[in-house]
Amino acid sequence: VIPGITASKTVGSAPPPTDPDFAFVQLLLHMNGVNASTTFTDSSSFGKPVTAAGGAQISTAQSMFGGASGYFDNSGDYLTVPSSSSWNFQTGDLTVECWIRPAGSETDFVIDNRDGGGTGWAFYISSTNSLVMQGTGGSPNFLESAGGVITRGAWQHIAWTRASGVNRIFVNGVQVDTNSTTTCGDSSAIPLNLGRRQNANDLFFNGWMDDVRITKGVARYTSNFTPPSAQFPDS
Repeated sequence: VIPGITASKTVGSAPPPTDPDFAFVQLLLHMNGVNASTTFTDSSSFGKPVTAAGGAQISTAQSMFGGASGYFDNSGDYLTVPSSSSWNFQTGDLTVECWIRPAGSETDFVIDNRDGGGTGWAFYISSTNSLVMQGTGGSPNFLESAGGVITRGAWQHIAWTRASGVNRIFVNGVQVDTNSTTTCGDSSAIPLNLGRRQNANDLFFNGWMDDVRITKGVARYTSNFTPPSAQFPDS
């Protein structure tokens, strides 16, 4: 049963009607649709197939935009998108961002693109409510905020960017950590998973996600910014 809780909104600036960097968007999931649907549509120009596993589904109980979001119950729910060069960042510029409303208190994996040996990258929340980006190209390297930057039971925008080798992570538009050392191994042969730790399949996401966007080749944010007040454009 999906809890019915009134969604909270974060006031920000509306995105432009069109995105000048839309050609670089590798995945765009608005997570809109009918309650309990398991259909998740990629609105990027690539239209990648998205498969729901476990009980991952659309929920109208919570949303930031569009009246619905993706719901994950921390019990085997996740989405998977096939392997692609889209996820192979290595040292290039990028932006990975979405809205989340975590509901539990455990480690929550938002996006994971690593193989069984750990090669690739992952974006997750620790049990101490820090925001973590892990890259692995031979040995793990981390970009991790201080604890307490994530608020459980509330919507917040999270983002990881890299510009000219400098990594930054943001919560609600505020930069919470940065470094120039975190890189990613070649993950072009690894599927993208949302809502679970892929290389161990033992940690999942508990709560809701909305408006997931992955942009390769462009760092959209390099300093503090105002989170968007509408869903990202489809062109």
